[in-house]
Amino acid sequence: MRNLVFLHGFLGHPHEFNLLVDTFEKEFNCISIDLNQGKCFTLKAQVDFVKIQLDQLEIKKAHFWGYSMGGRVLLELYKKYPEVCQSITLESTSLGIGDIDEKNKRIKKDSEWAKLILSDPQSFLKKWYSQSPFDNFKKHKDFSFYESLRRKNLSSIHAQMIIEA
Repeated sequence: MRNLVFLHGFLGHPHEFNLLVDTFEKEFNCISIDLNQGKCFTLKAQVDFVKIQLDQLEIKKAHFWGYSMGGRVLLELYKKYPEVCQSITLESTSLGIGDIDEKNKRIKKDSEWAKLILSDPQSFLKKWYSQSPFDNFKKHKDFSFYESLRRKNLSSIHAQMIIEA
C-alpha cells in the first residue's frame, strides 16, 4: 500500500489530519508525524527528525502533505531527501520571503511573538488566534479542543521555532 505522510503546522498536532486520514485510509497507509515530539526547533532538525521517523517505519517512499510550517519542513525534506518524496502537497505554505525589507519586518515580528510565548503564553494564544487566517478555524466546532492541545503543548521550544524557522 502507498504511504501518505502528514506534517502539521506551528503549534499543530497530528490529530488535525484525522478527517483526511479517514478520507484516504482505504488507498494509503496514512501516517501523521508529530513535529513537536522531536523537540526540534530548526527546520534542519525537524527534517532530520522526520527522516528518522520514516526510517523507523521502514518507509522508503511516500506522498506527503504539509500544512504551513509542516510544508516548510516538507520543502526542506524534499531538498535534502528527494528520493523519499513521491509527491508533495503544500497547504498554506510559502517558499519564504524574498524581499529583504519584508524579511526583516517578519524577523522583528517573529521575535515579538517569541518573547510573548516566553513571557505570557496565554496572551500569545489569544493574540495568535485573533489573526485573520484563523477566523474560520475559531468557528470550527472543535476549536476549543485544538486550542487546549496547543495551550498544553506550548513551550519555550515554540519560541525558538518561530525565531529559527
